[in-house]
Amino acid sequence: MSDRVSVIIPTYNRARLVCRAIDSALAQTHPDIEVIVIDDGSTDDTAERLAAYGERIRVIRQPNAGVCAARNAGMALASGDFIAFLDSDDAWLEWKLAAQIAAFRLVADLQLSYTDAMAVDLDGRVVRERCLRTFYAKSYSYMPDSRLFDSELTVTLPARSLPLRVGDFSSKIYLGNFFHLSTVVFRRNLLARCGMFDSAVGNAGEDYEFFSRLAQAGPVGLLDIAAVRCGVGSSDHLSRQRTHTALANLNTIAKIEQRRAGRLALPDDMVRQRRIDSALWTGLALFDEDQPRAARPYLRQALAGENPNPRAALYWLLSFLPLAAIRRLRAAYHRAKPS
Repeated sequence: MSDRVSVIIPTYNRARLVCRAIDSALAQTHPDIEVIVIDDGSTDDTAERLAAYGERIRVIRQPNAGVCAARNAGMALASGDFIAFLDSDDAWLEWKLAAQIAAFRLVADLQLSYTDAMAVDLDGRVVRERCLRTFYAKSYSYMPDSRLFDSELTVTLPARSLPLRVGDFSSKIYLGNFFHLSTVVFRRNLLARCGMFDSAVGNAGEDYEFFSRLAQAGPVGLLDIAAVRCGVGSSDHLSRQRTHTALANLNTIAKIEQRRAGRLALPDDMVRQRRIDSALWTGLALFDEDQPRAARPYLRQALAGENPNPRAALYWLLSFLPLAAIRRLRAAYHRAKPS
């Protein structure tokens, strides 16, 4: 088995950050990598900064088409047997890829591995030592690790031993995204079976839809240690597109239900709660964007079950008010909130 890893780094107007990401990839102790940077139409000095790396990296420049198209362009040129994603505002610890390749060697049928991450601010200060289960708190809340993972092994490197948790996520991925993009390494041959990013999803929620397909391929392994410095606080974070992400989430769980018709190995009450939670997320996002009529059917769906969510009930009632009245109530609420 070849151990070559293709590192895919999309970037757009992040000249101040992308070099840190590239440097962390080039500093990996794993010896066999290629770094592919996709400059998605940057208008700052990204091109000049990338040129300074010479032949140590491969640069693709394209008109601005969004992160899905950028990652797909990088994967189409990848030559490694493994693909790793690295966002341009994140950075890896130097042993990350070595540990994940060791995990693939240890578990022969492992298809995807991921790690925890630490959150760092724009000045590089660590604001949270472990952030995976914070970023994806809802996904991890449905079941404990003892049910999420089937086995625990140890990956041994020259200077450290790391816990590896292995599980079948083919149905559990229905509960939400568990994998932070910059922590993921997967076998490149999965692309032929599962496809690339779906550009129709857009640039928010696209990772969950992509991983929902990869999770069908076989076992997934979590190296349960922070191996990525994950940038937080940037004004251009796509995660701020709350409504788009919520709607993409609903579309993804509908696809999973269709794909695994009759084979969704989850308790009925857990599936029902996942639908309710997703409807509430979408309804609240639409309501907060001054779309109460559009929010109403999702809030009504969130009222299903024996114990209707009080927040869903309140917002469903508020959705019948004129928009001007909703705005006045919102303004009064914010004025009354403690500073």
